[in-house]
Amino acid sequence: MPKKRIALIGMPGSGKTSVGRKLAALLETQFVDTDAEIEKHAGLPVSAIFAKYGEARFREMETEVLRRSVAKNAVISCGGGMVMREENLRILKNYCVVTYLSASIPTLSLHVGNGAGRPLLAEDKDAKIAELLSKRERAYVECADNVVATDGKSIDAIAAEIAGNAE
Repeated sequence: MPKKRIALIGMPGSGKTSVGRKLAALLETQFVDTDAEIEKHAGLPVSAIFAKYGEARFREMETEVLRRSVAKNAVISCGGGMVMREENLRILKNYCVVTYLSASIPTLSLHVGNGAGRPLLAEDKDAKIAELLSKRERAYVECADNVVATDGKSIDAIAAEIAGNAE
């Protein structure tokens, strides 16, 4: 029997939230966006959490939210840096079917717009995207049960592809 939780990982702008919502609707299950959950519990946007408490505290909050999220049968949209903590990798691998939404730098850049609200993409967004991708891609690939290339695909097509992999 397949794991019931599906976790979507990938860079900011890869489509995790949009695809996750669509996928949850297709599978008739809950949807959890870890960044939105952090904001809800902290009462602050992610950018303000970074500014007030720093990245280390944000990553702790991210792990707390992930632990709560895997207790549900849900599609979980993970923050882009979720894979950078060993504890998160263990949780994801133990409780979820993990799909890495892979996208090119031009696609990611287009999707994040000016990078507003994304503290790690402030200033020279394209260079920051390339830098983050080089730091994270190996972890994304190693954590993933499936890799779905998203460039040029619609949200519906990506969600359908993931749903097919989850059966």
